[in-house]
Order: sequence, then structure tokens, then C-alpha cells
Amino acid sequence: MSLEEVINQAVAKIEDSRVMLTRPMQAWNHG
Repeated sequence: MSLEEVINQAVAKIEDSRVMLTRPMQAWNHG
């Protein structure tokens, strides 16, 4: 794997975890 591929995978994981964190917060705010 190239360095660029490693960085892209890391960014994708960070974005996934950010979605997982923000989704419940949005639900609480609307609740």
C-alpha cells in the first residue's frame, strides 16, 4: 500500500467515527 492509500483509509475511518458520534447527538437535539 502506498502512503496515500494509508492516509485515505485513516481519513475514512475518522469520518465514519465522526458520523457515529454526531448521529446520536442530532437525535438528542431533536428529542
